[in-house]
Amino acid sequence: MKPLRRRELLKQGVFRSAAAVLAAGSRAVPFAILRSPARAAAAAAIERDQTFVAVDGTEPNSLEPAVGTGPFQAIMNAMFEGLVAWNDQGQVVPALATSWKLSQDGRMWTFTLRPGVKFHDGTPFTADSVKATVDRMFDKSVPATRRGNYLLIKDVTPIDDHTVRFTTDPPNPDFPLLMADVSAKIVSPGAVKMYGQDFGRHPVGTGPFKFEEWIPNDHVSATINPDYWGPKPRVRRFVYRPIPEGSGRVVVLKTGEADIVQNLPPADVPALRQTAGLYVRTTPSRTIAELETADTKPPFSDVRVRQALNMAIDQNAIIKGIMKGFAQPLHSPGIPGIWGSYDFPPFRYDPNRARQMLADAGYASGMDVTVNLTRGRWAGDAQVVQAVQGYWANVGVRMTIREMAFADLLAFSSSDPDTRPGTATCLLKGSPYIDYHLYRMYDSAATNVPATQQRTGYSNPEVDKLIAAERSTFDPEKRLPILKQVQQIIWQDQPIIYLLQLVNIWGARRGTSGFIVLPTGDFVPHQVQRGP
Repeated sequence: MKPLRRRELLKQGVFRSAAAVLAAGSRAVPFAILRSPARAAAAAAIERDQTFVAVDGTEPNSLEPAVGTGPFQAIMNAMFEGLVAWNDQGQVVPALATSWKLSQDGRMWTFTLRPGVKFHDGTPFTADSVKATVDRMFDKSVPATRRGNYLLIKDVTPIDDHTVRFTTDPPNPDFPLLMADVSAKIVSPGAVKMYGQDFGRHPVGTGPFKFEEWIPNDHVSATINPDYWGPKPRVRRFVYRPIPEGSGRVVVLKTGEADIVQNLPPADVPALRQTAGLYVRTTPSRTIAELETADTKPPFSDVRVRQALNMAIDQNAIIKGIMKGFAQPLHSPGIPGIWGSYDFPPFRYDPNRARQMLADAGYASGMDVTVNLTRGRWAGDAQVVQAVQGYWANVGVRMTIREMAFADLLAFSSSDPDTRPGTATCLLKGSPYIDYHLYRMYDSAATNVPATQQRTGYSNPEVDKLIAAERSTFDPEKRLPILKQVQQIIWQDQPIIYLLQLVNIWGARRGTSGFIVLPTGDFVPHQVQRGP
């Protein structure tokens, strides 16, 4: 596709994934969004006095979009909406905004907002609501885990109630994609004023369901929003349940206590596929599992250490033995399968070479490290981390595994890396497009932002320079070589410990419909309907 056509799509408010529209020759594959087995057949349907239950492994740390960014997006997507959203064709499409356009200089994006929308508290959704949401994201008292990605926003100006203008520096071709992120979902300014720092416990959005209750470590529930601007939900109540243990998630799927269950254990997939009344789906994910190291102090400030520790892990053995083939090895600092992500020669499993590299770095007698983990964030996480512990012990690394609640894990990983040398945190990173991933993971402006989830402290001036160049380049053909160059440098730096690329594994009761599961693993309820 010619660059002009891509720019026109941006102006018209419909942006297809770059992998699907750019010229042949890139190694990326199209945005493979999985449809539910039976899409909702009508825009309006009779609501049933039923409860739809979605299960994943993680207890929310917050129900505020800018703060609660873990794998519990089912309930977040039920209650909140953004200006735009990903659809099941890999396109960014209108949501609370009906259209948007780009200025000639590429710096200003003007969004036309949907009229007649109300928040769950009855207050109107306006351009002031958009500005208040972004302003709150920049409030340093709010632990917005992805704040770094939004630093390019220099101004948000309400033109009138239904028009808002964003000014960015640098100009950025991906801005509509950024606004589809969970962090940018719009919150009620009135509720924020009422609840302040407790807003994450009293969430108020514009979505098809409105908050009912949050019983910690049991469930979060929401009831139908009768004033929803779009097609109404088909059930009266939507419930999210966190079940950390994979075996427990399997049980509730089999017994019918859950309508859909995400992050199913790979070992259980064959048996579940033979279970009457269920169906199981597996698709490549846009989510990677990694250990984010504190890179500003020894030992992880030494590139030889980071390279050696990656080389000491047998990814293929972990994928075969623990993940039962439901994962892929990582040969890229990007997200494999998305436009602009490149593979490079892997740091192959070589414990002898890893041991020598650690000795060259001054650790011939070994070293002590601590890895922090929240169990249940993805199927097999604890077993994989335990396997890494064994592999590292083989090269003289004494690793302690410290389990903690997800809220504590995020707080730890968001703290100053200078204060936690010798530590790493087991995290997931799901990214729908390449710039979003590279900037938040590897640009020093993002990795050093206080209270952000990706605060490794990694910094490379050449990487910063190249990321700045690619993210302000609108011509995709000129952008690709810059993307390749910056990823090649990052890959040599090995700034984190690359574990694997996940596969989405989820199961549902037969007859469930009205939802999609995005490649990032996010569950979008729409008009969810239970099976018979």
